[in-house]
Amino acid sequence: MRKTLGSASSLLSIQIHDIESRLAATTFNQHQGRHWLIALARGNCSLRSTRLNLELEGGQIAWIPEEANVNAVFDASTRAIVAAIPPDVLIRTMPDGAPGEDLPIYLRYPFSQTSSDPNMMKLAVSYLLTMKEEVYETKPGSEQMLSNICSLLFVHVWRHLHRDSTARPIPRSVVDRFIALERRHRTEHMTIGSYADKIGVTRDKLAAEVRKATGLSPRAYMHRELMREARELLEVSALQVAQIAFRLGFSDPAYFNRFFTRYADINPGKYRNRARRQKNQESNSFASWP
Repeated sequence: MRKTLGSASSLLSIQIHDIESRLAATTFNQHQGRHWLIALARGNCSLRSTRLNLELEGGQIAWIPEEANVNAVFDASTRAIVAAIPPDVLIRTMPDGAPGEDLPIYLRYPFSQTSSDPNMMKLAVSYLLTMKEEVYETKPGSEQMLSNICSLLFVHVWRHLHRDSTARPIPRSVVDRFIALERRHRTEHMTIGSYADKIGVTRDKLAAEVRKATGLSPRAYMHRELMREARELLEVSALQVAQIAFRLGFSDPAYFNRFFTRYADINPGKYRNRARRQKNQESNSFASWP
């Protein structure tokens, strides 16, 4: 599964709210920097913002991107699970293949979906409650569990979006296709010309479109994403630096060392040691709280 830049604790910063109030409505405000995934097992929910007016009913799953900044009101007797997900977690747990190509485009927009499969809601609630347990009762391997569960959830969401004829159509711009292809072929170190050929445009056209959308050349974008994944592996995995190099498609660990140092101004080994020291300092500071 693909991973990108993010602190080692970003998965553990996912917030899971289990809502089951029988007597009164429950109100939630979406905080900036958090996507929402809502599983509404029963009852009703109103989502409001300056740009959104959405009514949910029991049996629906909804996605609310961070920019929506919604106010949610869950009626009395409603049962819902709300996952508040940091943006970098969304990126690093995106599944490979077709789901990973489509979802980054779908998830730019709010949507709700009703599954024809009654087990879908049970499965979503089960996944989210397992995530809650992993977040609040941290165990060995919790980050790996959270990463895998998030990916599975996104695959299930994609399946139902893919079957939903009313879902927003997937736009296929040059940049969308480049980003999807880069994710799929990142460790193959393809040339810009190869990407242009697969998309069906010239190198100049590809460069112009990618720079307009991202502010980066295609090569710079590819290197940025490769560095994100390298940092992530150095921060959270137990792989040796040479193993990380091979995993990222570098046939020569020494070349990976030079590549990483060029962009980070520090070699991979020292970067890993620094990241671990910072994590230990954060852990100690939390431990000293009353």
